[in-house]
Amino acid sequence: MSTPFKRQGSSTHRGQSYYKRPRMAPMKPPRKPFFDFRLSKFVIGTFVIEKNELEEDKGDCRLRFYLNNSTDPLSKQDAIAITWRSGQTRLVFDIQHVLKITLTQKTGYFVISTDGVAQVEKLDNGTYVTSEEDRTNGQLAQHSNNIECFVDMDNPVTQPKWTRANINEWTNEGSSFRKILEITDVEVVKTLEDVVNSWARTSNIGLQSDRMLFAKVQLCKVDRLFEIITRLIRKESSLGPAVDGLTNLIKDLSEKANVPSSELEKIVAPIVNTIPEYLILRALDAMWKAEERENEAAQN
Repeated sequence: MSTPFKRQGSSTHRGQSYYKRPRMAPMKPPRKPFFDFRLSKFVIGTFVIEKNELEEDKGDCRLRFYLNNSTDPLSKQDAIAITWRSGQTRLVFDIQHVLKITLTQKTGYFVISTDGVAQVEKLDNGTYVTSEEDRTNGQLAQHSNNIECFVDMDNPVTQPKWTRANINEWTNEGSSFRKILEITDVEVVKTLEDVVNSWARTSNIGLQSDRMLFAKVQLCKVDRLFEIITRLIRKESSLGPAVDGLTNLIKDLSEKANVPSSELEKIVAPIVNTIPEYLILRALDAMWKAEERENEAAQN
């Protein structure tokens, strides 16, 4: 048995009327010491707890990742915990006893392989204490290398696709979680070109053929790439003027350094691509509407 794992307890400037009144910048949430998944099914050998067959004494079932970080003295050691009976029973696997975690993100299917060393605990007056009773009816000892957890995708608490990002953000660089997590359906990261082409094909504004031409001819230009950023940032008057100044400075310096437009585009495109896709699509819609208005005005 391992050591018991206890529960953690304005005014608008002249000439800048485009900008709106400043808003307070959102506070970054503190680093989390753990994250949860609500499970629809939990399997160790023949021991099965299933959402649609839960008995009253088994209750809610959860998979929890405890994340250690050297900058947070309150964080627990890296570990995995599986609870059922609404948290009354808990299995804790310290990270050194977890050999591999395989995740299929789309279906929320975890397979956890361990060396069989686990802490069995029960809740007693609000505190987890060690229990000698094997709540899995002997299945943990026989099937510790194949523990299956099925996330309740209708109410997951945490989306499975955030697992690696949470681990990378909230653990130390040397965390074993980063080494033992294997994702079977890693999503291919979209390039900005992919996002633009998707917009041209699927947007409901204007004709698809016109959007495709606009995307091919205009949206590859560096000025248009900067426009995606400025159209979004200008919603925040406190940031808009600064971003406008920075983009103009970058363009001026690149011209003085004789940086070819093609090279500058290669540098700027990945930066733009860090913006959430839905915001890029919003900016492209706005740019296309402005383009259509200009074309109509030119024809009249």
